[in-house]
This record gives sequence, C-alpha cells and structure tokens, in this order.
Amino acid sequence: MPIKHYYGKSEDETHGDLSWINSRIGLLPIAIQREVEERYDYIFLKLKNDGEKRYRQRANLWLLRTTEKNKAVNDGGYF
Repeated sequence: MPIKHYYGKSEDETHGDLSWINSRIGLLPIAIQREVEERYDYIFLKLKNDGEKRYRQRANLWLLRTTEKNKAVNDGGYF
C-alpha cells in the first residue's frame, strides 16, 4: 500500500517528501513495510489535523528512527 499522506504533491516536486519516505521504507524488512507505511500515514494525518505546526518534521523523524531501529541488514547477500 503506497503512502497516502505526505508533504508535497508528487515525487517530482523539489520539496516533496515522497521519494525520501519510499527510500527509508525500502530499507525495512519486507514483512514490516506495510505496517510502517500505515503508521506513517496515521501519524502524519493525525498531527496535521490536530493543528501541530511541525507535523511534517515529527512524522519524518518517527520514520527515520523507526527505519534506523528496524532496517534490514544484508548478511551474505540475502535479506
């Protein structure tokens, strides 16, 4: 399931986040990618709807920390 909520209208937009988000999610084991995508969408939209001024930064920081903690390690050429 692709990311639905993110900053920027398209991947081609200079200041959009979609390509960065997809690159971070691509570091995760396939088994948890969908769950992380859904959680990112939830966090982004919830913070934005709650009027949080730094919703973009907080959602992206959550994703950065999540991917650093859970990223797949290529051990011997296999994931």
